[in-house]
Amino acid sequence: MNANQTSSDRRGARRDKTARGGGQIRQLPWRDVQNPYAPMELASVDQVEAIHATSMRILSELGVRVLSPKVMDLFEKAGALVNRDDGTVRVGEDLIAEARRTAPSQFTLTSRNPARRLTLGGRHMVFGLVAGPPNVHDCINGRRSGNLTDYQNFIRLAHHFNAIHLIGNQVTAPQELPANNRHLDTYLANLTLSDRSFHCTAIGRGRAMDGIAMMAIARGISLEEMARDPGVITIISVNSPRLLDGEMAEGLMTMAEHGQPVVVTPFTLM
Repeated sequence: MNANQTSSDRRGARRDKTARGGGQIRQLPWRDVQNPYAPMELASVDQVEAIHATSMRILSELGVRVLSPKVMDLFEKAGALVNRDDGTVRVGEDLIAEARRTAPSQFTLTSRNPARRLTLGGRHMVFGLVAGPPNVHDCINGRRSGNLTDYQNFIRLAHHFNAIHLIGNQVTAPQELPANNRHLDTYLANLTLSDRSFHCTAIGRGRAMDGIAMMAIARGISLEEMARDPGVITIISVNSPRLLDGEMAEGLMTMAEHGQPVVVTPFTLM
């Protein structure tokens, strides 16, 4: 060692060596994040009411086209006007108001690790991964199609970081696998490489049911117990213009029948 090397130089060298050796990334512990501030009011009370009134007019006068006879049966039984010839369902505001009263202000998701239970709603904030990107990119290997190896690595990263609470639906699509069963490989990665709850694929009854059943198995509980203490979630999107397709409808009904939460988004598939 050079006699002129200072202690500061030696400490700097040790820091560099630690960085090169992959030292631990400092992070806050896992916690229930809550927003202490009131929601931002992006629209006035009158503007919100105008949006609501217009949406009610669209639902009651124009309706939504539904491609599932089962869904038409359910709407008709609830009191909606159903045109079987063109599949249009028209829903009155009173029916919407009654359905809204049944929705809880918040709910929980429990994964295979009860310490990772999430509360959604109210002031609670949950951070999750995205869903469905077809490609992956990094500085070493560049851009490439989504694949199972990269998917598994994303799940490992999500498990490591306490700021990630929820795994999205296929955080990249493993395109080398058959589209009709790749969800099984991604669910398995979610359950074995992390202890987070995850977002099921809701394209059809089978994919949703597989996610519910696999989470129940991982938790060592029955489907009936899962219904009382949900562990997975999904998102349902509509098609343009105002169309709910059969596969999405089946996924929605499967989740609802088994007590798992569903988020119906304004995102429109073209």
